[in-house]
Amino acid sequence: MNKHGTELATAQMGYCAPCPMVAIAPRRVALHTAEFATFAAAESGQQGVVDGAKALALTAIDVLCTPDLRTAMRASFDAATLG
Repeated sequence: MNKHGTELATAQMGYCAPCPMVAIAPRRVALHTAEFATFAAAESGQQGVVDGAKALALTAIDVLCTPDLRTAMRASFDAATLG
């Protein structure tokens, strides 16, 4: 059983993995509710998902095209996980 709540939480144990949150509803709206589903299905909710996907894609391009950035990321990850 997954005690972490998401498959991503399990997968990122020992690995660096982003866990992005994009705004598709007002902060007052709780996740996994009927009200949240209404906002998610609306045009503004769909645009939030598109904006989030674009941000992740552009970040991936930066990482893939910038060797110094990858080196710094690795050093930061190692420092955080290896002490």
